[in-house]
Amino acid sequence: MHGIFALEERVNLSFRSICVPRPVIPRVGLRTCKTCKKALPFSAFYTTTKQVFTSCKSCTIEASKIRYRKQHPEIRQRSSPFDDKRCPVCETVKPYTEFEKSPSRWGGRGAYCHACKRLKNQESRQRQIDINNARKRVPWREVAALDPLFHHANGMLKRARARAIKGNLPFDLDIEHIQTLIVPICPVLGVKLNYTLVNNTDRTDSPSLDRFNPALGYVKGNVAIISWRANRIKMDATTAELLKITEWMIQRKFGAQTKLSVHINLKGVV
Repeated sequence: MHGIFALEERVNLSFRSICVPRPVIPRVGLRTCKTCKKALPFSAFYTTTKQVFTSCKSCTIEASKIRYRKQHPEIRQRSSPFDDKRCPVCETVKPYTEFEKSPSRWGGRGAYCHACKRLKNQESRQRQIDINNARKRVPWREVAALDPLFHHANGMLKRARARAIKGNLPFDLDIEHIQTLIVPICPVLGVKLNYTLVNNTDRTDSPSLDRFNPALGYVKGNVAIISWRANRIKMDATTAELLKITEWMIQRKFGAQTKLSVHINLKGVV
């Protein structure tokens, strides 16, 4: 039993050491610099979220300057290591003022001199212009104006394919078959079909792809190009329904006893 209690005590101590937060260093009063041995306020030291630097800001900067001199022995030793700076592009040591300003970099200056930075900006700008020109697409109206009939046939083919997929209908059309169906006059209303690219809200005379029997889908032999107006009137109505509508309209206009001039048996008509 003694061993069990001892093990439990060790576990509790380990858990307590993990859960208890570290003591927070007070950041008020004075702090002695490890390098210059001076007692300075905490505002004279660099701090992070976890610690306070042991050396003051002045000593830290001097140590950074010494490291910079060791890493760049070609730079002349002056009062400041930033009197001269080496450009990695042209590999020339130039005065510190010949480099671009960059507040986010050490010393407030960038890595490239003004001349090299200017050249790099021009090359980057030209490279982006070339990329944009390569990605630039020719406006569809300019392409369609070269062959309006092909443009309309291709558009009708794409829209018919989309409707067939959405309605789960048979589809076996191609662009060559659509082009063979193009007619200048609507076979239903007798109006001239408009194949121009004028953006007009009145689509009465625009070409439209129609299915004779909507249930058969977009297959060869079941489609024709008629005007948008005729296609809208027809929609998915059957022949019998259209005849009944026609007879009803004639009776409404000329009287209830008026019949169609030609007798048509509606039984069995699809």
